Amino acid sequence: MEHQQALLRITSGPTQQLQGDPRGGLPIQDSFTPVPSTFWPTSMTMTKAILGAGMMVIPKAFQMLGAVLCSLFLILVAGLTWFTISGLVYAAEKTGKRTFAAVVRTCCGKPAKWGLLVAMCANCFGLCVVYVVILGDCLLGEAPEFAGLIRQIRPSLDPAVWYMGRKPVLAATTAGLLAPLALFANLNGRGMGVVNAVGVVSVVLLAAAMVVLAVAAHLQGLAYQIPLFPDWELLRGPGHTTLAGVLSIIAVLPILLNADICHQAVFPDPCPQGTTHLLTPLSAHLPPPRPAPVVLHPLSRLSAMAILHPRSHSPLHTLRPALQGPAPRASLHAMTILQPYSRRGMNAVVAVALATCNTLYLCIALSTVAAFGPALADDVLNNLDVGDMAQLVGPFPAHAIALVVRMGYFTSLVGSFLLMLYPLRQAVLEMVLRSRYHKMADPDAHWVSRPVTLLLVCCVYGVAVFVPSLWLLLSLVGSAAATMMGFIFPSLVILVMARKPRWTHTVKRCTAVVVAIIGGFLFINGFAVFLVKL
Repeated sequence: MEHQQALLRITSGPTQQLQGDPRGGLPIQDSFTPVPSTFWPTSMTMTKAILGAGMMVIPKAFQMLGAVLCSLFLILVAGLTWFTISGLVYAAEKTGKRTFAAVVRTCCGKPAKWGLLVAMCANCFGLCVVYVVILGDCLLGEAPEFAGLIRQIRPSLDPAVWYMGRKPVLAATTAGLLAPLALFANLNGRGMGVVNAVGVVSVVLLAAAMVVLAVAAHLQGLAYQIPLFPDWELLRGPGHTTLAGVLSIIAVLPILLNADICHQAVFPDPCPQGTTHLLTPLSAHLPPPRPAPVVLHPLSRLSAMAILHPRSHSPLHTLRPALQGPAPRASLHAMTILQPYSRRGMNAVVAVALATCNTLYLCIALSTVAAFGPALADDVLNNLDVGDMAQLVGPFPAHAIALVVRMGYFTSLVGSFLLMLYPLRQAVLEMVLRSRYHKMADPDAHWVSRPVTLLLVCCVYGVAVFVPSLWLLLSLVGSAAATMMGFIFPSLVILVMARKPRWTHTVKRCTAVVVAIIGGFLFINGFAVFLVKL
């Protein structure tokens, strides 16, 4: 009877806090302590991790590929991203590893781990460079007008003076803003939540502004027709063949890959020693002398009985998604933020973030193609010129739209830079510290963390001032790094983990093989096209 009453208390009602004997038996006492849901804050963090510089070149991809083909590609990339992240979350739960590289090493071996770390560093570093390049576009604008944020605030400044050059402006931005934030800001603090919210809101304002411009152009009869199918003349270029056009279509795919890649923002942080982490076995945090608290969510009768009676054949770590503990600290990683944690909840977070981002992508792309037509730049931010927009909405609204959008997007880019620098620094620290990295309470507190951060920021600036083309850089990052980090390595992990004789695991294995083949093909093709165009 007592066992049944205890089981009833677990399987009904809200979340409970239980004091239990680690060797088995009945709970000593229980009290109702619901865990506040963090589903929407986690979705906001994932959305901001996805939103970045990639959306600035998606309108150009729409113009080249047409609305139908580009929309299908975005849906395909979003679906594959959700599938690979879902597989990684499952692998993290089963292996109990807290980093992407640790999961890959457990499933695929040490060489695969180092390959992933190199790909992750290349992807994060390349995107950091892209963010700095677009920060320069946001501040300066495009030659010869240079109608960026600086001259919009101070119109009297002469763009010909030396300190208005791209290198000095980016140097001042890097030294005065990005480097101090990267060195001294608490990237795991609550302030990053505010930055995430501001970044998402700024992108929503950007999408709204583009819709307003498109509607104004349509009402005045100045809107351009949105191409539904690929523009072969633009894809082939002068004197090229149809084969070159087909290869160019495939080469655009790596650029679209950057729009949804967010695998580096999923995994939990290495937690401080002495705290209960959502992936660690329960027994590691239950000292024998005195019982330790364990938070249980409503479970099935079988799962609850398995926890009350550890002699059952189900290992505790396989029941870990049902166990819940408070996140050890504020974090940039979704699996650490999500409370109450569950695999289904994590999959829902990723689905909501991907749906939100791709909806914004479609709004921005369709609106800008309709408003600017052939004048659409590779970086759509350069089309937000007050003079051009004044023809559609008038001088004052054009000035207000340009100012609000540029200031908001500037803040968003700074946040995106920090969000991307964090996993880059963690990957470098994991490569430098090796096995010591996973034994540290806080790797960021190690003395080598700040020198590494400063070196990375300086390298990002050094590359950003010499980038010949934002389009080519995103193509290289997408083909060489995003395919490895987002498709190939996750597919290998899924192939290793989905080994049970179930039809669902068979479907996962088959899908993983297809994803790995697609990733390998995109890697080879995108890299080859980059070398040819370079």
